[in-house]
Amino acid sequence: MAQLLLYRALAANPERFAEHAVEIVLEDDRRLRCGYNSDDYWVTRELLQAISPKLSEESFARLEEKLIGWAPEWERRAQARRYRGSAELRLLGGLDRERLSEAGHRRMQELGRKLGGEQPESPQGIIAGGVSSPIPLDAARHMSDEQWLAAIGKHRQEWHEKRDLSLVGGAEELAATFEQLAKEQPDRFARLGLRIGPDTPTAYVERLLLALSQPQEDVESASDEAIFTLVRHVASGSDPPGARWVGPLVATRAEEEIPEDVLGIVAATAAHADPEEDLWATEAPSGGAWYGGDPWSHGMNSVRGSAAEAIGRLVFVRQERVDQLLDAVRALVADPVAAVRTCAAEALGGLMRWERSLAADLAVELVDTDDRAVAARPVVDLLAAYIPTDWPMVEPTVERLLASEHESARRAGAVLACLAALQEPGAADLLERCLTHEDEEVREATAGVLSANLSGARYAATCADGLKRLFGDESPKVRQAATRSFWHMRRQELGEFEELVRALLSSRGLAEGRSQLMHALETSTAEVADLVVELAEKMLENVEGLGDIRTTAAGDAKKLSELLIRVLGDTRDHPALRAQALDVLDRLVAAGAWGVVDAMESVER
Repeated sequence: MAQLLLYRALAANPERFAEHAVEIVLEDDRRLRCGYNSDDYWVTRELLQAISPKLSEESFARLEEKLIGWAPEWERRAQARRYRGSAELRLLGGLDRERLSEAGHRRMQELGRKLGGEQPESPQGIIAGGVSSPIPLDAARHMSDEQWLAAIGKHRQEWHEKRDLSLVGGAEELAATFEQLAKEQPDRFARLGLRIGPDTPTAYVERLLLALSQPQEDVESASDEAIFTLVRHVASGSDPPGARWVGPLVATRAEEEIPEDVLGIVAATAAHADPEEDLWATEAPSGGAWYGGDPWSHGMNSVRGSAAEAIGRLVFVRQERVDQLLDAVRALVADPVAAVRTCAAEALGGLMRWERSLAADLAVELVDTDDRAVAARPVVDLLAAYIPTDWPMVEPTVERLLASEHESARRAGAVLACLAALQEPGAADLLERCLTHEDEEVREATAGVLSANLSGARYAATCADGLKRLFGDESPKVRQAATRSFWHMRRQELGEFEELVRALLSSRGLAEGRSQLMHALETSTAEVADLVVELAEKMLENVEGLGDIRTTAAGDAKKLSELLIRVLGDTRDHPALRAQALDVLDRLVAAGAWGVVDAMESVER
C-alpha cells in the first residue's frame, strides 16, 4: 500500500518528480510490481505513462533498456511460458511511444502478436461467483464431433483473458466439460483427439489425456489401438501439449502389448524440459514454498516425474521392456532436479523386480541429492526394500538422514533405522539410538514404526518393549504416536497385549492414549472386562473435567460408561469384578461424569 501511494504521488507531479521516480523504479526489481489483484503492474504502468515524457534522454534509455526482455521470476518458469512477456508488455507499453527506440517498437510488436494485442485491458474490480463452462454439460452431451471441433476453435481464450464482467468461462472451463465426456465415451473422444490440431489450446489436449489415463470402472475403455494412435498424434509436434499425461496414459495398458514406438514416446517424455528447477525449494509469490515444500508432490506434477512413475509401472509388468527403457531410467536417476529423482525411485522399483543388483547400484546414485528428496516416500520405500538383502548399501544413507538438518530427513532416517533394527541383526543398536534420540521428530517416527509393526509375530516383543518406553516420553507428540498402536488393534489382538495395556495405564501416556485404548476395548473380542475397570479407576484418579462437555474428557467419560455397562453384562459369573464395575459407575455418577446416567438408564429400559 505504501508503494502504491508513493507512485500515485509521483505520478501527480511528473514535471518535478520524474527523475526521482525513475531512480526508485530502477532501484530493485520489486519496485516494478505495483498494482491490483487483477493486474500486478498497472499502477507502475500509470506512473511510467506520467513520467516517461518528462525524462531526460539518458534516463528514458536506461528505463527502456531495463524493461526490454524483463520478466518476473514466475514468468520465467516452464509452467508460465504461455504468459511470458505479460508484465513486460504492460510496463514497456507505459513508456511514451514516440520516444521508444527501434528495438522498443519491435519488442512491443512481438509481444502484441504473442499476447493478442499491444494494449492491455484496464484492471477490473472484484467479481464474485463461480466461473461456468460456456457450454453446459447436458448440452455438450448432445454435440457431434463437428460441433465439438467448432466449439474448441471458438473458445480459445482463458476466462481471465476475456476481460469482461461475465462469469462464463473460456478454454479451461470448456476443457473440463470435454474431460468429463471423454471419461463417459473414451473411445469416441480418443478418436476425436486425432482431429485436434497443433495450435489448439493445450487445456483441451491435457484434459483429454487426463480423462483417458483415469478410466472409469463402469465404462468400457478406449481400445488399445485408439490410445496408441492418439499418443502418436499428440507426440508428433516439437513440444507436445499434455506431455505430462502421456506416460500415465500408456501405463494404463501396461498389461497389454505396447508397440516399441509408443514406448519410445514415453522414454522421450523422460527427457522433457519440465521441470527446469526444484520449484518446491523456492518461495511462491503468495508466500511459503511451492508445492508445500514437498519434492515428491512437485515431481509427480512434472513431465519427467510422471514419466518416471509410468516407466516404473511398464517395466515392472514386462521384463522385455527393460532394455528399451533402461537408458531413460538411468537418466532419471541422475536427473539434476531432485524432485524428479523422487519419482525415479518408482522406476527403480520396477527395475528391481528383474535386475535387483543393477537397481541397487542405481539407487546409490539416486540418493546423491537433497536430503529432503531422499526422505520422499518412494525413495524411502525403495531403500526399505533393500534392507533385508543389502543393508550395507542402505546404512550410509540412514546415518546421513539421521544427522540431517532437515526434519523430514531425520524422520525418514528414523523410519529406515527402525525397520533395519527389526529386520537386520547387525542394525539392532539403531533402535536404541532412535528411542533415546534428542530430537522428538526422530522418537515420534520411531513410535510410528513400532506401532505399525506391533501385530507382526516376529517383531511383537521388540515393538512392545519400545512402545512401553515411549509411553513415558517427555514429548506429548511422541506419546500420542506411541498410543496409536491401540487404534489399529483388531478383535483378539488386545488380549495378546495386556501387559502393554497395563504399561499405558500406569504411564503419563494415558492422557494422550485413553481414546485410542477405549476404541480398542470397544472393538476387541477378547476378555477385557478387567482392563475396562482398571482404565475407569485410572481416569477417576487422574482426569479432570469428566462432566464438562466442552472437553474431550467428557466425551471419553461417555464412552467409558458404555464400556462399563457392557462389562456388567459380561461378568455375571464374576461377582467380584462385577462389584468393582458397579462401584466405579457409582463414583462416576458422583463425579458428574457426562453420559453415565444415560448409559445406566438405557440398561434399565
